Amino acid sequence: MVIAPQNEIVLLNVPIEIDNKNQLSFANANAQFQYFRFQQEQRQYDNCTYIRKDGYVVINDCFDNLIHYNYCMYHNENFSTKWFYAFIVKMEWLSPNSTKVYIKTDV
Repeated sequence: MVIAPQNEIVLLNVPIEIDNKNQLSFANANAQFQYFRFQQEQRQYDNCTYIRKDGYVVINDCFDNLIHYNYCMYHNENFSTKWFYAFIVKMEWLSPNSTKVYIKTDV
């Protein structure tokens, strides 16, 4: 059985850092989703392959278009409706239209 990629990742530029000094608090999961999903500065990518926790995802976009994003939210639609939130810790140029984005889960 072949599962078609239907996963989504949204890259964000938000005012928090991985050092956990300035974190945001939310009343519930819906409030958290609404805050991040409707940020003005974001890039959304659909039909991604499975996104592993604390791993990487290859984004079909130019490195220069992504470099200023520091956070992401993603879900693996074929397996769950849960959204995960993660810091972007590193990016690597792979080709003119492909960038490897490394993520670390925001606990």
